[in-house]
Amino acid sequence: MSGSALQLFYLQNSPFSYNPPIPGTIYQIGTIGNTSVEFTPFDEGEPFGWSYIIYTAAELAAAGVPNGDINGVAIYNGTAGTSPSPTWTQEDQCIYIGESPVTFFSGQCREDINITGGYGTTNWQQVLGSGVTGSDIITSNTQQWQPIPFDTPYAWSYNGSLMIKFENRQDPNQRTTGFNNYWSYNTTAQDETGYLFNNLSYPTGAGIKTTTKPIIRLYIS
Repeated sequence: MSGSALQLFYLQNSPFSYNPPIPGTIYQIGTIGNTSVEFTPFDEGEPFGWSYIIYTAAELAAAGVPNGDINGVAIYNGTAGTSPSPTWTQEDQCIYIGESPVTFFSGQCREDINITGGYGTTNWQQVLGSGVTGSDIITSNTQQWQPIPFDTPYAWSYNGSLMIKFENRQDPNQRTTGFNNYWSYNTTAQDETGYLFNNLSYPTGAGIKTTTKPIIRLYIS
């Protein structure tokens, strides 16, 4: 479902013991098109990594997204993981949000876009974690929306595209089998996602680009 607000309340499809509830009206961007993508926003098989995802102003407007504070996001666990059960903790996760005049990555997608202001990005803010110290995200091993409440809301004002950076700074609990598949959708032929992961250390430099990006829900108040 997309194109309108879904609901206004403080409860989502996740038990209170997983992650705190997120306040706000829920807006969904994207419809299901690919149900077996694992590399964005997280790669559960690697302890280090990052990804950038562009959600264009046109996409947000089509979903009815208003100006306001983004209090959190949700991604969809399309295929349940197998171990550990019933939940597992993704440790040291960071999220940044910025705004950009571009709608896709025409050149390299580099890890430091949020530092250098690459692609004309502005208004970067860390919304999850503190510096390189990340926050923990509790992930369910069931097929459902995975809410991620922010530590700090982001004031969204339609100053271009919404660019979200996910960082996995060091997750010692990465899976070796039974990965979740985060449902995604294909955009146009333009690359709107970039990512890079590593097993030994946090990767820098240029990432891999793709036209596939996660379906996402924004919680806005």
